[in-house]
Amino acid sequence: MWYMFLFCFLCQFLFRFCFGPQHPASHGVLVIILNCSNEFLLYLDLQLGYLHRGTEKLMEFKSFEQGLPYFDRLDYVSVVFNEHLFSLAFESLLRVSLCLRVSYLRLLFLELTRVFNGLLSLSCSLFDLGSMSPLLWSFEERDKFSTFFDYVCGVRMHLAFICLCGVLDDFTFGCLDFLFFLNSSCFLLCDLVDHFVLTNRFVYLRLRGLTLLSFWDLCFNSLSGVLARCCGLLWDVRLFSCYELYSLFFYCFSLSFSGDAMDRFVLRLFDMRNSLLLCKQFLFWFLLFGFLSFLDFILNFDFLIDTLIYVFYMVWLIFCVGFSFAVIEHPKGEFSLVLVLFYFGFVRCRLRCADFLSVLLLDVLCRGFLLADLVAVIGNLDCVFGSVDR
Repeated sequence: MWYMFLFCFLCQFLFRFCFGPQHPASHGVLVIILNCSNEFLLYLDLQLGYLHRGTEKLMEFKSFEQGLPYFDRLDYVSVVFNEHLFSLAFESLLRVSLCLRVSYLRLLFLELTRVFNGLLSLSCSLFDLGSMSPLLWSFEERDKFSTFFDYVCGVRMHLAFICLCGVLDDFTFGCLDFLFFLNSSCFLLCDLVDHFVLTNRFVYLRLRGLTLLSFWDLCFNSLSGVLARCCGLLWDVRLFSCYELYSLFFYCFSLSFSGDAMDRFVLRLFDMRNSLLLCKQFLFWFLLFGFLSFLDFILNFDFLIDTLIYVFYMVWLIFCVGFSFAVIEHPKGEFSLVLVLFYFGFVRCRLRCADFLSVLLLDVLCRGFLLADLVAVIGNLDCVFGSVDR
């Protein structure tokens, strides 16, 4: 019975741990049952849904204005993107064409929120590796962003800036000056991260070769965003869909072929620089054309009474029947929304979140790696469990 002795010998090196639910790196409640051999991960059993609130079901009993705040509570780090997804689906249903100034303001806040999300993602992933200084740098910049949001919207977190068929408010005096200062200081922070983090040997050894993604994962696991671009696929919804005014701006894209955590870190940093470049172009066009009021009047001159009556009945009485689909390039990846409407409200609302699919890859990504690498992988995937559990 030699195999019994072999089994007993191997079992003394097998361990089972419960990771969570108190761990702060997951931005929510995540429970993982870890099956390990010494310090090597063999199998991960994910248990999700502890934050489940039934958002999609609750919205079926609400009106359009009441359904918009539910999206603020999904990914509470990138609030403006959630509002924009819902507004985009509603406007495509009504075939609404927004004026140029509203689209400009929306694009500005979208790219500022992308930088706002990237500051938290990169700094917290570095903090999980043991680096404290980038966390302090990034939260100082995030406080400047929150001050700007508070100056424009009146709140610091749940902005509610993008509303149905428009935006909340216009810029006030001094906003462009503060925005120019914010853009310059953020570029300086990206240079600091380039100089002190990317050239750090410890960060390179911890992230290079960690959780390799392959072409198989790209095809069969619905990867998008940074996870898709680190596998060599140049896919960005802003490039191929060109919603809002992205077709009028100059911006770059990058991709890599290694598919590891180091590539994903560098690509997120590149996305932050790209968003700051878009904000700088926004400042240029805004200062060149002023407030674009005259141009808006030329492009939107149809103010017939029949049009106003039609918009009143379609928007405020919500007397519409139809199917709508919208997709955006979220900082986490590709977010999409399907709305099925019938007369006075929703019939169905279905949301596809990219970070939910990223969390499901944890078992595949971490097999064979060390226990200490799990925290670095979770921070590198950039998941927020408000939208994962929803």
